[in-house]
Amino acid sequence: MYPGRVLVTGAAGFVGARLVGRLVARGGFEVHGLVRSAPPAAIAKPGAVTGPGAVTWHRADLADADAVCAAIAAVAPTRLFHLGAMANPRACAANPYLAWRTNARGTLAVLRALHRANPAARALFVSTAQVYGTREGRIAESAPLAPASAYGRSKLGGERAARGMARRGLTVVIARPFNHTGAGQSTDYVVPALAANLARALATGAPLLHGNLAPRRDFLHVEDVLDAYEVLIERGQAGEAYNVCRGVGVAIAELLEGFVARLGRPQSIAADPTLVRAGDPTAIVGAAHRLQALGWCPRWSVDAILDELSEPRL
Repeated sequence: MYPGRVLVTGAAGFVGARLVGRLVARGGFEVHGLVRSAPPAAIAKPGAVTGPGAVTWHRADLADADAVCAAIAAVAPTRLFHLGAMANPRACAANPYLAWRTNARGTLAVLRALHRANPAARALFVSTAQVYGTREGRIAESAPLAPASAYGRSKLGGERAARGMARRGLTVVIARPFNHTGAGQSTDYVVPALAANLARALATGAPLLHGNLAPRRDFLHVEDVLDAYEVLIERGQAGEAYNVCRGVGVAIAELLEGFVARLGRPQSIAADPTLVRAGDPTAIVGAAHRLQALGWCPRWSVDAILDELSEPRL
């Protein structure tokens, strides 16, 4: 149980909403959510509390340092999970300046505000495995950092901000998650996109079109990622980075066959050259020895992930 007040930035996003729900269900402390626009209308308006043990919402754009400072000063959290980000790599590539303002400068604004509001607080900054760039093979935290995308570069900027604040005495830990998924994730991401495309092909009789199926990636369920974040915010070392990953690569082709086994085989399956990304690394697999040394291990298998994403959604 956390002491006092917990603030989650990016609280309306895929991972942030899951974390907020988990914290509210646990109870025993205040839960605050920071969102860029409005939270879901069915939950509450910013600044309102939905009910006993629920969420108090605050609104601020991470690119607006003054709004961020005001929101964090109002909460003065004892724990801060900084998940908020411009997270879609394509959107970051289209507007790298906004990505930098949000993910690098925004992180600095969040952590500076926290340091002023409650210097004894503990914080987690969620970076990304994309700070390693297109490096292949098993990747440990000691690997050189060479981000190849605007998203990765902006997150590396956030890491530098976090390390700078750690040197000033703030207990902030860095997480580098690899691929993760679960029910509710956008079809902008490969695993839910495979499931949705297969379901569409089965319903319409159209061919299932796919991109490159050969790459191997390191997949976790989002609940395992949240377990890792909670371990890191309490036990991680300030200023240090920790990979969040399974340590096992799975080919995209294996995921597709897993969905076919659960949902059915379409009339035809064909490669679509427009879906193939040039220079896609063959294998990106992490090593999570630092995180495992803190007592974390994944609870969800890849089969369990496929089972969840194969369930019909209302």
